[in-house]
Amino acid sequence: MNLVFAALLCVMVSTSPSSEVRQCRELYFSEQSEKQIASLEKASKSIPADKALQKAYLGVSLSMKASYAFSPFSKFSIFKDGTDLIEEAVDLSPENAEIRVLRLGVQLNAPGFLMYSGNKKDDIELIITSLENGAFTEDATFRANVISYLITQADLSEAQQLRLSPLEND
Repeated sequence: MNLVFAALLCVMVSTSPSSEVRQCRELYFSEQSEKQIASLEKASKSIPADKALQKAYLGVSLSMKASYAFSPFSKFSIFKDGTDLIEEAVDLSPENAEIRVLRLGVQLNAPGFLMYSGNKKDDIELIITSLENGAFTEDATFRANVISYLITQADLSEAQQLRLSPLEND
C-alpha cells in the first residue's frame, strides 16, 4: 500500500508544474506593464530543470519588453533576441504545447513588418490537439486562459472552434 501511495505521489509531483512555472503562467496572462514584464523575465530565469520552457518564457518576456524600448533599433534588437530564444525552445521541445502557446501569443501580437507569423497554423493545431488530449489539466486556470485566448485572439477555422467548444466547460 505504501509503495502504491509513493508511486502515485511521484506521478503527481512530476506532472504538477513548479511554483516558478505557475508564476510565469500567471504573469503571462496578466496585464502587461513594464513591471509585470520585468517580473516575468525574473521568474523565467528561475524555472528549474526545463531549459526549453525557461528559454520560451525568457524569450516572451524579451519580445514584450521590446515595445518599451526607446529607439526602433533597440526595439527590433530586443524583439529578435526574444524570438530567437523562443525558436530555440521550440527546437528543444517541439511537441511542448506550452511553448507553442507562448510562440503563438508573440506571433499574434507582432507587427506584420517583423514577419514573425509563419507558425500560427501549426501552433494552433498542436495546441488544440494537446488540449483535447488533456494538456494543462493540472492547472485549470492556465488551461482556461489558453482556451479563452485561442477563442478570442486566434483566427480559428470553424472546425477548430467546434473542437474547442466542448473544452470550454472542462
